[in-house]
Amino acid sequence: MNRVDTQRQKRRGGRRWLYSQRQMKRTIWPLRPVQPLGPGTTSQSFTNINASWPRQRLMQHEALTIGKKILGDAHPDVSIFRRELFDVMALRGRLPEAEAMIREEIVARKSLRIDKDRAVDELFKELVVLLKKHGKLPEAEAASREELAVEISLCGKEHVLVANSLQLLGSLLQEQGKLSEAEAALRDALAIREKQAPADWQTFLGATILGDNLIKQKRYSEGEAVFLAGLEGLKKRQTGPEGEKRVLAARGKWLLTHGRFEEADRDYARLVQLQPTVHWHWYYRGCLLAYLGREQEYREHCRAMLRQFADAADFGTIERTTKTSLLLTGGAGLDVGELARRAERARQLAPASPWTAPWTALLMGLADCRAERYEQAAAWLEKCRKLEPDLAARTVAADAYLAIARHRLGKEQEARTALERATRRADKDLPPADSGQLDTDASAGIDNWLIAQTALREAEATVLGRRRPATLPQRIAQ
Repeated sequence: MNRVDTQRQKRRGGRRWLYSQRQMKRTIWPLRPVQPLGPGTTSQSFTNINASWPRQRLMQHEALTIGKKILGDAHPDVSIFRRELFDVMALRGRLPEAEAMIREEIVARKSLRIDKDRAVDELFKELVVLLKKHGKLPEAEAASREELAVEISLCGKEHVLVANSLQLLGSLLQEQGKLSEAEAALRDALAIREKQAPADWQTFLGATILGDNLIKQKRYSEGEAVFLAGLEGLKKRQTGPEGEKRVLAARGKWLLTHGRFEEADRDYARLVQLQPTVHWHWYYRGCLLAYLGREQEYREHCRAMLRQFADAADFGTIERTTKTSLLLTGGAGLDVGELARRAERARQLAPASPWTAPWTALLMGLADCRAERYEQAAAWLEKCRKLEPDLAARTVAADAYLAIARHRLGKEQEARTALERATRRADKDLPPADSGQLDTDASAGIDNWLIAQTALREAEATVLGRRRPATLPQRIAQ
């Protein structure tokens, strides 16, 4: 090809580029939102965009389709359209569509074949967070393993960013009960940190997480030694509000799982003040106050919690905050009809997963019980207790609330049968309050141990007329 032909080809390529840009401006950009979607966008602000939500979604899909046709899947502008659509779907709780957008963006970035592309790693991290938030733990684990492989290719095997990825993978494995696999990932993460950053606060935090894992495996002496060594390191190296949050979160969870409830309550009360947007702190403290029978504090706490998370749009936050507010009779002094509608919202957002179905059934049964819809409550609770996997704490709670529903329907024999089942299962599988080790596999987390015990206490009072106080164990040695 001579020089003249080369120049002609460049001019033709330039004209094609100009044409694509003009087409984009005429057909695509007018379809984009008038109001940009940034981190501070809320469901309310999105509603105020010129177009209604269904039309807005249609316009953005149309913009993306046209953009891919004119510019190609991997064009930067098409990536912008795809990310904006992902933000909208995630905001609306539309998990399948949001997941599809981010997976499509990952494929597009990979097609560019950029050496050591950090954007691919960040996309995988967003995917893991999205899947975990919606309870799709096996899928989140798979995405986390892919993210780890990408991180290793970017940084090598002994970088602290690889330790972050290993710790994330370990947490996902632990949530699924894969404790041995989680331990291996957490040990690898800690080994990297101890080598690369031995005095960093995250190294000591990693030790507390590993210690918690060992305790869950009933390796109590080893686990407590690792945990408390990590906690001591955090205390020495953490100053200021951020340091206080990390120490309180680690210590509060440890105190709670070891039955030191009053001390744990002080830590969680402070955490709610320091991190009001973290629903887990509110959730744990609400469950604890209900178990302790501190009704006035419980009701004030729940009212503040529901105000804080009134605009929540994800299943986990809505499910936990609503369930907490229903643990004591009267629904935290709030409109039980509104709480029942909130429970229905959680049900609609629940992903189609065997992991979330039993929890959804328990929430709906409890909500209907508080709303005095006892037949519907019984149906949900029967469904909950029969679903797999069978977790002792959840089954105890389901049977306890089922006993209450049957009693309210005047079916005394069925009520007593359900209560006897709950009592036998609790005595057999749930550790007693003074055992010092409450966070077992059967408990399905200290939160569910507290819920099961609170439900059982109410059922005994309702069906048998027998009240028993919350058990406060003796202080155990650190």
